[in-house]
Amino acid sequence: PPPPNRPPENGRTAQIVLLDERRLELVIQPRLYAGELLDLVANQSGLKEKEYFGLAVVDDAGHYTWLQLDRKVLEHDLPRKPHLLTVHFLVKFFIESISHLADNQTVELFYLQARSLIWRGLLEVECDVVFQLAA
Repeated sequence: PPPPNRPPENGRTAQIVLLDERRLELVIQPRLYAGELLDLVANQSGLKEKEYFGLAVVDDAGHYTWLQLDRKVLEHDLPRKPHLLTVHFLVKFFIESISHLADNQTVELFYLQARSLIWRGLLEVECDVVFQLAA
């Protein structure tokens, strides 16, 4: 194995940031497709309804770019530095009502995403909704 702080020769160290702020660290091999990585993250989270979710990286301008599931992860236009690649597991497709969701785990992840968007000022809601979410 390579010494600490040196990149693996045939992969890239990545940190997957989950919606509950947990982080998974792994080495992404050159042959790994983004769809396979999403499956791995969904399985780790116990998620059954993964079709609403995706993986994204943040570019130098602070914008999120979705990974295409049918492409290899390392073939995307990824930030070069730092060497530790940060990938965010996020809700990609929102639905009209959470009543359409079958699994409680999916509902919880939608809640965590909405809460994060509101706290960061990216989603505007009425004050009483903010207080309900905080409760």
